[in-house]
Amino acid sequence: MAKKKLSIGAQAFAQLQREHMIYVDKTKHIHTLMGLGIHNFMVRPRRFGKSLLLDTIAAMHEGSREQFKDTWAYDHLDWEAEKRPVLRIDFTQIEFTASSLEQGLINYLTPMARAAGIDTTPLSAKELFNQLIAHLGSSQPVVILIDEYEMAVTDFVGKDEDKLQENIDTLKKFYGTMKGAGRYIHRSYITGVSKIGKIGILSDLNMLNDLTLDERFATLFGYTEAELRHFYAEYITEAARRHQCSEVEILGHIRNHYNGYSWDGIEENRVYNPFSIVNFFQSFRFVNYWFATGTPTLLTRGARRQKITLQELENLETTENLLQSANLQEFYSVALLFQAGYLTIKKIRPVGISMIYTLGFPNQEVRESFASYLLAEYVGKGWEETEYTLSFRLRTHLENEDLKPAFQIFAAVVASTGYDITKHTEGYFHTIMHVLLYSTGLVTFSELETAEGRLDTICIAHKSIYIFEFKLDGTAEAALRQIRDRQYAAPFAADSKTVYLIGVNFLSAEKRINQVLVERRENGQFVRMEGDFTPLEG
Repeated sequence: MAKKKLSIGAQAFAQLQREHMIYVDKTKHIHTLMGLGIHNFMVRPRRFGKSLLLDTIAAMHEGSREQFKDTWAYDHLDWEAEKRPVLRIDFTQIEFTASSLEQGLINYLTPMARAAGIDTTPLSAKELFNQLIAHLGSSQPVVILIDEYEMAVTDFVGKDEDKLQENIDTLKKFYGTMKGAGRYIHRSYITGVSKIGKIGILSDLNMLNDLTLDERFATLFGYTEAELRHFYAEYITEAARRHQCSEVEILGHIRNHYNGYSWDGIEENRVYNPFSIVNFFQSFRFVNYWFATGTPTLLTRGARRQKITLQELENLETTENLLQSANLQEFYSVALLFQAGYLTIKKIRPVGISMIYTLGFPNQEVRESFASYLLAEYVGKGWEETEYTLSFRLRTHLENEDLKPAFQIFAAVVASTGYDITKHTEGYFHTIMHVLLYSTGLVTFSELETAEGRLDTICIAHKSIYIFEFKLDGTAEAALRQIRDRQYAAPFAADSKTVYLIGVNFLSAEKRINQVLVERRENGQFVRMEGDFTPLEG
């Protein structure tokens, strides 16, 4: 049997079947979903399969059984009983920038209404929607599918407040139509990438069933480890061959880069990013595919403004109420970082009758890319320029153990940032160094607890390990002494990599690095390296 194709760019279930593309079977989950409340709502990050989910639901209600030949639904769904009319609204296909959202909705719904024999003149968007629901649901209640429900709102946050409010008012009236048309509706399924505007525009829908954190649907989107191994087995074998390693090793690399998303905190329910997976198996290159489809500029700008560090984002605790919230007046929030896919649930623990959620970056793709964008915010440059002139060059220098030009990059970044991050504290300089090292994609830990204390930063390259200690208005000698006295290098005693101890001192008044001292492990002993590693000014 020929290897199935990758579903690059495909969002229609029928297209996947027609072109012999891989479909990771989610129909058992969908069947459970179909048995729930009337109005169902779920948020997932962009490019996570929401459109395909809605299209699959449509196909299941249209009774297209033969398309589901190799799925759970083929033998388990009551195909005749589930046949129902479907009304789908996809906001990615509605024009609301050049014209008003009201007119965009009218233009989108009019062809459907005319096909149904409805006189469309003169009808508002709300009236068109109401008549379509009544007409389609007259003999049997209709299934309504709404994709990217909040797109016409989020596209104007922080850009055009008048347009934003106009669209909120339009959508509130539009969605409110479903409340009065309940007798014609079997189910509605509403998806989006955030809860921005949910309260404002969906408030008229009584008993809206928010399934975003429902543990029954934690793996409805994305691919579990078992699904990846089963449906992409041939591609995994090919990836291992191309990278000249075992399948176990290549799976470890794929897992590190693209797995880790969780909506229930359970390890075995962590899922891979589907967009990154299919693109990786097309090129077999470890690239940040998903992150390149959208820029988190407003979120990184907000993180910088609120002085949130990467260390905090790696281990951030919050409550479910805060996690589920969204505020139109403040686009940056922990909730939005989670909803948009930049943070994920690491674990959940009970505290009394409440739950505390620990969040962090899901994987290397998000961690590295978010750090790059945050670094661009700090230094006031475009992401592309920052990525090449700072992150890529620094990684190259560290991989080659070429330290003097590496410290020159450190100095350039310190000099180009403003004082508004954390003022003139040691944390200010530490934050910059941490973000810069994170952005290289190398394994980086900061404020790591050891038996003797908390070390500042460790960065691990292919052939070397760098242990940093930073001082403010002190001396690099004192920083090195702390590394030695507290035995920060002890955990790496048996590691074959070259280990460097690096003491760095910052001058707060002049906002610069004034001294760098380096020791390197040679024959089990740390020896002071000759030469001046302190970066030149200017």
